[in-house]
Amino acid sequence: MPDLALIYLNDGPASYAQISIGIGSISAYLRSKGHQVFVFDTYYDSDASIIEKICCLQPKMIGISTTEIHSYHAFTLSETLKDSINVPIIFGGIFPSLFPRYCLNRIGVDLVCVGDGEFLLNQLLNETPYDQIHGLWTKEDNLGVDRQIAQVDCLDNLPWLDYTVFRYNSIISVNDFGDGYKRRLFISSSRGCNYSCSFCCNREIRKKLKQKMRYRRINDVIDEMLFLKHKFSFDEFFFTDENFIFNEHRAREFCAQYIERRVNKHFGFLARPDTVCGLSDALINDLKLAGCSRIHMGVETGDEEIRKNLLNKHVSDKEILNAFERCRKVDIKTASFNIIGFPTETIEDIQRTYDFNIEIKADYAFFSLLYPLKGTKLYRKYRREDYIDTSQIVDNYFHGSIIRHPTINRETLPKIRSHLQSNFPQSINLMDAVKYGEL
Repeated sequence: MPDLALIYLNDGPASYAQISIGIGSISAYLRSKGHQVFVFDTYYDSDASIIEKICCLQPKMIGISTTEIHSYHAFTLSETLKDSINVPIIFGGIFPSLFPRYCLNRIGVDLVCVGDGEFLLNQLLNETPYDQIHGLWTKEDNLGVDRQIAQVDCLDNLPWLDYTVFRYNSIISVNDFGDGYKRRLFISSSRGCNYSCSFCCNREIRKKLKQKMRYRRINDVIDEMLFLKHKFSFDEFFFTDENFIFNEHRAREFCAQYIERRVNKHFGFLARPDTVCGLSDALINDLKLAGCSRIHMGVETGDEEIRKNLLNKHVSDKEILNAFERCRKVDIKTASFNIIGFPTETIEDIQRTYDFNIEIKADYAFFSLLYPLKGTKLYRKYRREDYIDTSQIVDNYFHGSIIRHPTINRETLPKIRSHLQSNFPQSINLMDAVKYGEL
């Protein structure tokens, strides 16, 4: 009998799949402690198939990791599982960590992990009494209220990710971000974010869970990259860290070791434009020399006032222009992240966001629909102003919206987003497209 069946809700309309850093880490740690773990991925298997396989395996416990946008799927799947197999079901991930009681009120949820899952799940599988496990919430009582969260303070105490639980097409993700199709392998070197954007849950994570930035040792990261380089065939690494170069000293150390140890593989990462703007010329050049091939940055909107005052992201248009230009000068490809569908936004405002992405000469631009996350400052504001339709069930950031928009109907917004995504970087006229019924 296996110890744990983990379900990865790898949902969404993306044409490519990728691994879950969290599930890969949990599986690696539990296996290092002698536990048998099976992972089921909804990108490849239907719910019915997953339920059938789990019933055949008869694990001691089932774990489901979910975000808010996938929570409806998580709840319906767990309720169906409850009707099919009588084992404890534990929820984990950012959404259950921030709203444990909300999750425990659902029929299919017995336990919630608040915080990191590695140590907590090991204790559970070792049959440690519930009241001795930090971060564990149960239906039966409110013990979780006064407990410490489950946290891995030192990431170097964890083994490398367990890539064996994922399909090859998720380990090596093939996609085109404006420079042709590339085979990318995702990796992580830190957890957390020090910023407080109003649309993001990181502020709530730091406030409620008291979680701070945690980093892996650079030499351990390089060791893992060398191992993966020889194990798999791919074009470049991509770091999923919230802001890979936030710590400039660490970034310099990474470049030095990457060159010295001859990894000889391109890599990319996520960063804020103001961070890139503030880097020294020497570090920009070192990143390029080491093999940095792309940087993805959050632009969010072409309206600086919305970016600063509404989203609490204090990055100016000038800083964004400078960040993208600095990358362009050393031939580092760029991609931008953008949000459309703010209640006060007009068609002209959305056009401005699109045009700004052309102005900064991003090699690729991602456009998504606004989805205010529960608990965030932006969610509370829009809930007070009655802009959020709680009856709407949306399972991705591209094809639906929970926003009651006063001037753009709900059916039109996804069409606009698709129009932006498919036409970038060509010039378009949204007003004409809407006026003549193209959208």
